[in-house]
Amino acid sequence: MPASATASVTTRPSARPALESAAPAASVLVLFALLAVAALAALAPRAARAEEFRARRVADGRESALARIAPDLARHALVAVGESHDNPVHHRGQLAVLRALSPVQPKLAVGLEMIQARDQRALDDWVAGKLSENAMIDVFERNWSPIWPLYRDIFLFCREHRIPMIGCNVPQEITRKVAVSGFESLSPGEVGQLPPIACVVDPDYERFLRSALGGHAAPDSPRGDPQVFAHFCEAQLVWDTALAQHSIAWLRAHPGGTVALLCGSVHAWKKAAISRFAQLAPDLSAVSILPHIPGAIDAESMTVEDCDYILMGAE
Repeated sequence: MPASATASVTTRPSARPALESAAPAASVLVLFALLAVAALAALAPRAARAEEFRARRVADGRESALARIAPDLARHALVAVGESHDNPVHHRGQLAVLRALSPVQPKLAVGLEMIQARDQRALDDWVAGKLSENAMIDVFERNWSPIWPLYRDIFLFCREHRIPMIGCNVPQEITRKVAVSGFESLSPGEVGQLPPIACVVDPDYERFLRSALGGHAAPDSPRGDPQVFAHFCEAQLVWDTALAQHSIAWLRAHPGGTVALLCGSVHAWKKAAISRFAQLAPDLSAVSILPHIPGAIDAESMTVEDCDYILMGAE
């Protein structure tokens, strides 16, 4: 028998206790792995079913299946679909809207608040199948936060159906600077990174933000400080205007198309990005869909000045 084979036979008995002692540790690692998978599964949106969500028209309270209202939605240039960023049900609702729209609007694009316009190439490569999921996750987390599982099904749906995705946001460092020091503090180079924006906060917009914030002056700021709140309003206006401008740019290049803009509900409100859109492109129509949040976004609190539809089943 070769020496190597002899060594192999003689070492097995001594190796066995080591393997047995390692078994409990291996079992613990497997358990942690299974728990991690379960946690991600809980975060990730389930496949959106058409019957899971219905749209309640604010004008008359009528509820309809998404497939029924999809042809009407597709006649609009912009369909803003709101979300609470960390709510998986809201993202299932957004996906359900996309599933309803795509068969009736061949020129459909998806606008994204969570991706900056400067990363548009990555989105184009993703939709074309040229970018791996890990690379897309890196782009997403650099732009937004580590909650890719909540948006994954939306990204996969757009990739599968070759639906263009549009980065609609501006660099975060710019909105942070505006929120702290005002729009006038931006350098010419920083202004050059933005779409054309006239940062003039009108009284109606200011009242809307105060109402949306529940009376707070601004997040993490002294309450009631007029200058702090003015800067906060300017930052939100930059954000809303950028969402509108980048959507309009795609629509001008694709006449007859529709952009489904996925964004926070405070931006999807008709007095926010929708209002900016109407001012910048009065020839294009827009519609707002907000997710049902009992006590906040519901039949009792919403009017046609707030949104056009409430997405039921998103609570």
